[in-house]
Amino acid sequence: MKNTYARQLSFMHAAKDHLKLHPTAKGKHYHVFFELLACTSDPEVATCWPSQDTLARRSHYSVRSVRNVLSDLSKWGAISHSRRFNNSNVYQVHWSLLQGADQVRAEVAKYSQ
Repeated sequence: MKNTYARQLSFMHAAKDHLKLHPTAKGKHYHVFFELLACTSDPEVATCWPSQDTLARRSHYSVRSVRNVLSDLSKWGAISHSRRFNNSNVYQVHWSLLQGADQVRAEVAKYSQ
């Protein structure tokens, strides 16, 4: 299974119309969320550990904006995070709590093969 970053990100455009994170979610929320998904090695498990600097660089937002978005996503139940032994964060996407998740999962699976 090929899992290159560019290939994983290619599902963003196909999946973005299906996913509903939260009624007040803005474009930056979706962008950072899809960046998290692009970092996962297995879309079904959807666990990843990118740094906030990496997310900021890839999404073209400031680190502060990424922190705010991650906080919002966590409050909304879309993701959870925990600290790792080396002071990095592990992020887990909660598919069951997202509207339109089945369509997004299908897109992720299609593009990550």
